[in-house]
This record gives sequence, C-alpha cells and structure tokens, in this order.
Amino acid sequence: MEVHFVPLSQATLTTHEGVLLRQQNRVWNGVTFPTLSDVDMFLAQANHLFRHLRSEWTRISWLLEFRTFVNARTGATKFWQDVRQAATNADGALAVGVAVLLATEVLGDFGPAEWLEWSIEGVPRSMRLWLDRYGKTVLWSDFPGTKLYLLLDGELSNGGNVRKTGSGKLFPLHCPPRITYPEGRRSVQAWLSQIWFALFRLRFHVVEGSRYVIAAQQWKRMMSGQSG
Repeated sequence: MEVHFVPLSQATLTTHEGVLLRQQNRVWNGVTFPTLSDVDMFLAQANHLFRHLRSEWTRISWLLEFRTFVNARTGATKFWQDVRQAATNADGALAVGVAVLLATEVLGDFGPAEWLEWSIEGVPRSMRLWLDRYGKTVLWSDFPGTKLYLLLDGELSNGGNVRKTGSGKLFPLHCPPRITYPEGRRSVQAWLSQIWFALFRLRFHVVEGSRYVIAAQQWKRMMSGQSG
C-alpha cells in the first residue's frame, strides 16, 4: 500500500470537496465504509501511473490493476460518459491517455475503444514516441528503476508543466537519506547499512546517468527526424 501526501500548494479545496461529494459507501465482510466513486478511482489510478512514469520506478502491477479496472466496466456507458466529463482539465485527460496507451502497448488492446479515443487523441506525438520506445523498458526495470523518465519530462509542455533536466536529477550531490533504526541499534549494523545504501544509490546514479546521456543523444536525433 502507498500513501501519497499532496502539498497544500498542489491541493485545492474545491477539488477535494468534489471528491467527497461523489464518495460512495461500500460493504466488505459486513463492514460499511466510504470510498471514492468509480470515476474518481479511475482518474486516481491514471494519475498515479502518470506520476510514477515521471519518476525513477513504475511497477507493472499498477498497469495491470488499471487494465483490470477498465475491463470490468467495459459496458458501463454512463460510467465512461462521467469519466470524460470529470477529466475536464488538460492534465487529467493527458494522464488517462498516457495510461491507456501504455497499457495497450504492454498488455494489448483492452476496454471500450469508443470511450477511450478522446483521451488518446490528446497525447502529443513526442510522448507517444517515448511510450513506444521506452515504455516497456521502464516497466521491466527492477528497483530502483531508470532515469529515462527525464526524457518524458522534457516533453511535458502542457499547462506549464515543463521540468528542466538539471545535474541534480542526473547525479545528485547530496547524501542519500539516513536509514533509521530503533533505539539501541545505532551501532556497527546501522553504520554498515548506511554505507551499503549509499553505494547502492551511487551505482544507480552512475549506471543510469550514463544510460540517460546516451539515450538523450538518440532521443534528440529521433525528435529531429520527426520534425524533419
């Protein structure tokens, strides 16, 4: 299970009020509890996938979960109408389109094409190219992942979401987070674990940083060919 904390600068009361107004009650093993509506769960899954694609590591199980959710509601016409209406902003539609394209690329055709075309049409050609070229590589990479997401970040221009690739992302100069141990265990074991973790992260940054530099040159040539 994951818990994501959204900074106040990225959260709006109106958005959260809408989610709360659409909440549903579900029953499991005789216990009733509130949950997100099906529409909000779908959009949350799409945004979750999109957010992780813009980071170092993405689990393929999240993609399978997304595909299963869609297939379970293939014939729910009202649901897909509500999804399209709810994904009114460009970021929401883009997240859905990217998630659908990636799931199709990796797992094959799924879901009701007639209700998903609107989201796919909004994905820029450069991002489609990234998904086709690097989508499977990113998903099949073991933890801690790759730095190929930096190429995707460079193509995100909708809504002012452009994020420049700096040396801090490519090769951070700060030390990795400290490993926390219970009281009484801050001795040799903690020290050795911290050193191992630092070396683990160092290897990741060196190997994946080098891989990114090579891929960035190839990507630049690919994009030049697309625009030519």
